[in-house]
Amino acid sequence: MTTIFKGAIVSRLVVLLLLLGGTASAQSLPNYYPKGPLVQTAIIDAVFLDENRITIGDITYRMNPRPIVRTRSSSYDSMTKIKKGVRVAFRVDNNGEIVEFWIYPKNYRPRR
Repeated sequence: MTTIFKGAIVSRLVVLLLLLGGTASAQSLPNYYPKGPLVQTAIIDAVFLDENRITIGDITYRMNPRPIVRTRSSSYDSMTKIKKGVRVAFRVDNNGEIVEFWIYPKNYRPRR
């Protein structure tokens, strides 16, 4: 084999491994994250903390003044993580207020 041909094969293998590794790490979520294909995730469009409102996936919701925020690194994180451009899943209570958020990696895709 020529050196150029070997280099091309190695380059393709490296790219493939990086893609597979990125997907695998994005899928590994802590136990306190919701499971299953029914979990919807969407991007936060706007946050209005002073009004306890948030727009996610073009829909505006009321928000509990102190919702639980869960990230991959902590089961109780800060509201500073809730900001425009972040991918989240959330739980709404009987009053129609969001009471819990789960922050997902930007490249997260649910398993089917």
